[in-house]
Amino acid sequence: MKNRFYDLITNTRKERRLTVEDTEFILGCCGYKTEMFDTRFKMGAKRWSRRMEFTTALKDSGLRYFAYIKFYKQNDASYALVAGKTKITDYYRTDICFAKSEKFKGKAKKFLRDNDLEWDTEKIMVVIPHDTQNEQEAIDIEREITGLLGLYSS
Repeated sequence: MKNRFYDLITNTRKERRLTVEDTEFILGCCGYKTEMFDTRFKMGAKRWSRRMEFTTALKDSGLRYFAYIKFYKQNDASYALVAGKTKITDYYRTDICFAKSEKFKGKAKKFLRDNDLEWDTEKIMVVIPHDTQNEQEAIDIEREITGLLGLYSS
């Protein structure tokens, strides 16, 4: 286990090639609780028509503030790319976005455009804070996992 953790942290993350399983393994070793959520946004769809279902699933799980990881798709595999923080309330759906056009700035979007890659729009990994009502804890988790996994910040 120690050798796998070391190899993932020193090699695989630098190449931006951490799979969902690799990401779960590293975060689990570091004491983070994660859960995968279906976004209900199918690959290739033009609009996120079922976004409210996704938001409701997050809210129903007791989340308010949380960190998350978005993945990109290459062939049949998904790799971690971005860590972010968001919130869910009765009046606020998430600010999670899967845009990559030129009008949207950001290193992750540039990475996708430069490498002719797409977001994996079908899932996100939620990193669950101990206190889901505490925004600062979610911010701290985002910062920690961004560095730990070598991800772009949202």
